[in-house]
Amino acid sequence: MHINDVVAGLLHADLEAAPLLRQEFVIRLAMWLRFSGQPVAYDVACMAGCLSYLSVKRRDANLSELPSGEAALLQRVIKIGCLTDALHGILPTSDYPEFELFAEYGDDYHEYPYIADAIKFLLWYAPRSNDKRQQASLQKAYFFLMKEGFSHWAHFSRRYFIKQWTLHRSASSLLYVMYHHMERDLLLDPRDVDFSTRVDTLAEDISTIHDLFAQAKWVGEQLSRRLHPKAQKNIRLPVFPDSLISKEIPTVRLGDYVYDAFEDYSSDVDSIED
Repeated sequence: MHINDVVAGLLHADLEAAPLLRQEFVIRLAMWLRFSGQPVAYDVACMAGCLSYLSVKRRDANLSELPSGEAALLQRVIKIGCLTDALHGILPTSDYPEFELFAEYGDDYHEYPYIADAIKFLLWYAPRSNDKRQQASLQKAYFFLMKEGFSHWAHFSRRYFIKQWTLHRSASSLLYVMYHHMERDLLLDPRDVDFSTRVDTLAEDISTIHDLFAQAKWVGEQLSRRLHPKAQKNIRLPVFPDSLISKEIPTVRLGDYVYDAFEDYSSDVDSIED
C-alpha cells in the first residue's frame, strides 16, 4: 500500500468499515516513517508490525483459527515473496528493516532527529541578504549540524548525511513535525512489549495524526518555496488531499548563533545538491 493511500485512509476512510483497519493504517504510517526510502524493508516491516500486533492475543493460533477480521488484516499485508526471503535469511541486508536506533552520540540522537534538525534549519534559516547564494541549502544544513548547531554533538560524515537524507527525505516533513511539534513518538518498534498498546492508543487518537498531516503539508509547501530546485530533487513527500487544510507552524526564530556558525563557511566545496 502506497503512503498516499495510507494518508487518504487515515483522513477519509470509514475506519470502522473493516476490523483493525485503523490499526493497520497506523502501523503502515509508523513503518513508513522509518523506511520510506526502502520499499522492500517497508513491506517487511509492515508484516512484522501486523504480526506483532496480533501475536499479543493470538500467539499460538493458526491462521485458520483467527477471526475473519484478523485473518483479513494478514491477507492485506503479507507478501509471500518477502516473507519467504525473510524467513530463509536470504533477504538482502539493504532490504531488511533495522529497528534498532543507534544513538552513538548520546541524547538519543540518531538518524531520525538528525533529519528533523536538517529540516528545522532549511525551514527557518533566514539569510541576511537576497543573494540566492545565501539561501538555505542541504550543504549549509550539513555544515550547520556539524557545528553542533542545535546543541547536539553529532559529527557525522558528509557521506553519512547524504545517505540518511536519501533514505529519509520523503518522510522529512513528518519527522520534523513529530520531533519538534508533537508530544507523541510515532517511531514504533514491533519488538517492544507495549507495541500493540501504542498502536491502539494512536488508533484512538486520529486527531493527532490529522494534525501531523496538516502541519507536514504546510512544511512541504514552505520547503518548495525555499529550497533550491536541486535540493528538491527526488523528494517525494506524501500527497495530501486538497481537502486537508495546511496548519501553519508558528515562526521559530533562530538566534545569531546561526550566522556565527558560518563565519568559516566556504561555498567552494562540492554541493550536496549536485
